[in-house]
Amino acid sequence: MDLNKKHLLYLTVFFLFLSLNASGQSNSISGRVLNQNTKESVEYASVVLFKQDSVFLNGTTADSIGRFVFTNLTSDDYVLSVSCMGFEAKKILLQNLSESAEIDVLLNESVLSLGEIVISASSTINKINQRIVFPTKLQLNHSANGMQLLNTMMLPGLNINPMTNTISSFDGGKVMLQINGVNVTSEEIQTLQPCQIRRVEYLDYAGIRYGAASKIVNFIVIRDDKGGVIGVDLMNSLNILAGGDVLFAKFNKGKSEYTLNYTTAFQKFNSNNRTRTGSYQFENSTPIQRDEIGDGGDYSYQMHDVTFGYNYQQSDSVFFNAKLKYALTNHPHNDFKSNLIENGIKIGQIFDGVSQKINTPSIDLYYERGLKNQQKVYANIVGSYAKVETGRNYIEYDNANTLFKEQFGLSSDKYSLIAEG
Repeated sequence: MDLNKKHLLYLTVFFLFLSLNASGQSNSISGRVLNQNTKESVEYASVVLFKQDSVFLNGTTADSIGRFVFTNLTSDDYVLSVSCMGFEAKKILLQNLSESAEIDVLLNESVLSLGEIVISASSTINKINQRIVFPTKLQLNHSANGMQLLNTMMLPGLNINPMTNTISSFDGGKVMLQINGVNVTSEEIQTLQPCQIRRVEYLDYAGIRYGAASKIVNFIVIRDDKGGVIGVDLMNSLNILAGGDVLFAKFNKGKSEYTLNYTTAFQKFNSNNRTRTGSYQFENSTPIQRDEIGDGGDYSYQMHDVTFGYNYQQSDSVFFNAKLKYALTNHPHNDFKSNLIENGIKIGQIFDGVSQKINTPSIDLYYERGLKNQQKVYANIVGSYAKVETGRNYIEYDNANTLFKEQFGLSSDKYSLIAEG
């Protein structure tokens, strides 16, 4: 077997059986809320996570069996606060969280002496498979945009990350976001002013109509006949080149609304490391162990997303929405440089570089017309084009020779037209 074939065989087995060790670590806090006396689950308890200095991080509501989860946590000190009507509130200090933790929170029942009773309308209406939530004055006052307002509502089954402005479902399914029944992105939810939001309609089981989505969050909003708003949401790192920024503008005139949303995310550093180990046993030969020891590498990423929107609304009878969108994802460097060691002896180095670029323009048209007896008809047409370019360059080399080399490039084009009514 010549040298190139031997290294190709090593490489094939190497890629099939070895795993990639990430350079960072993401922890989680999960568990159940239980009754101290009966050990039964406490349903829909309020669970809030703070930094040790009382800075609010995230909040959620335990599900019907008392389970809760917080993900994407770094090593730090945290305070977990749990409360539920009929039980004494409890706070748990989690110091130096360096790995994921599973916690059972035991609540003691409380006995309250009631004085004057005030009866007021509920801010939540529960229906079959749907929950309609009206934001309270306190929630509105403590929120700067639609995403923050949703976080304060703590809807069960949802996890809102205020740092990345993302929404996920505890069951792992997709969460579909809507404004007045029209599908939107999380960036568009950020542009909503809390005073515009009349109510939030939450479906915890989406049904077959919504495809892969398991939950639907629909913001019902009101708007002014004239005026507008311009805003930015900036989040950038101080010690490395990384960040995510949002710029938005919205103007109203009569029954028409014009919107512009621009989102960008970027990251660049030169400490992209990985470490991998593989063992091989061939017939009639001694065992071989190959170790790949990380020695840095370049990583760069940028994303740009621009959306122009127009919608027309005539009371509850006619609604038209049009969106023209362009998205660019450019990942020129995801490179790894490593020292290659075989049976304890350094035999060379590895360079493994991957690049990818994705261009996606699209247009989305939605029309809805109300009928008698609270019925309606609608039509939605979405056209898009996606161009993907991917390349890889893998080299094993020593000071004098190239031991193994593999290069490839792929390019694909995809057109789609989807209509629904």
